[in-house]
Amino acid sequence: MNVLRLLYEPEDEWHGQLHASAEAFGFSGRSSAWFGRDDLVEFRRHLGAYPLLPRPAAISGGVGVSPGGEPRDVHIRLTIAPFDTKGGLLVRVELACEPPVPPGADCEQRAHLCFPTDYASLDRFRIALGPMLDGGAEAILVGI
Repeated sequence: MNVLRLLYEPEDEWHGQLHASAEAFGFSGRSSAWFGRDDLVEFRRHLGAYPLLPRPAAISGGVGVSPGGEPRDVHIRLTIAPFDTKGGLLVRVELACEPPVPPGADCEQRAHLCFPTDYASLDRFRIALGPMLDGGAEAILVGI
């Protein structure tokens, strides 16, 4: 099954830890990262556009900050973009975790997954993100 599952644990009214797991065509991964609630709300707002803008709806979280403002070490990156001329969408999920070895050792665990979905599934996911941000149930995006 092609699926993305998100669960948010608020730390306070501004920040929380996002847990993500994904499976695509037999491959899978999971990770977590800290996000500002406002960033997740903005991501949810972008998902409501129909059609999605040529620039993909994307969000990423991790450790540190690079000069461009992105996390230096990305633990979760989600990108959803138009895929074909028939209205299909492509979900790209990048998941990584802190290596269990000392810093400097080249032993990172990382998964890059992608799967197709449609606007109806995306809208159900977008709606589920609202209660999820209040510490509710998972938000699930199912592929086609």
